[in-house]
Amino acid sequence: MKKVTIKKQGAITNQASFLTQELADGWLANEIANKSFGKPERWVSEDRIQIENENIDNALEMMIEPIQGVDVKLYKFSAEYVVEVTDATAEVLASKKISDRTKKRSFGEGMIDKISTINDSKNLSIEQVDAFMSNALVSSLREHLWAGNISTFISKLTASDVSAFFSDVEKAAVVSECEQFLTKLGE
Repeated sequence: MKKVTIKKQGAITNQASFLTQELADGWLANEIANKSFGKPERWVSEDRIQIENENIDNALEMMIEPIQGVDVKLYKFSAEYVVEVTDATAEVLASKKISDRTKKRSFGEGMIDKISTINDSKNLSIEQVDAFMSNALVSSLREHLWAGNISTFISKLTASDVSAFFSDVEKAAVVSECEQFLTKLGE
């Protein structure tokens, strides 16, 4: 992933991201040709200085070039902008990790709500609810869902006997939904 940043007088004026260096180069060449960012680095002949609205004092260098048998003074001027191309791969991956973590926590909270709804429909007694809520394994599973540790939740739930709280069908449905979520997330 490449990020192209254009600056004028130190301020960012344009920014774009591309999957490859080739795409970045193509876009940049097109924009420079269209003078989208201002004037590029250039040589201006002495007779065009006023027409091009240039100031000789700002010239980087001067050379004399014979053109059609006549010596012509050419002045070199810098581009009105600076192009910075950076590799944004790590930045994009870090951003994706944060986004995925947020999605996992959100999914985990939703799964807690879903499991609570399943249990609500069972008309459990106060004692059964207390047993469920105070069970160390259930608390650990719930904490993993809250934290978005979906893979760990799946591993612990799959390896644990939770038959006192969930039927095999309920357990399989929860595991399946979690696995489908992770698959969609690309894990």
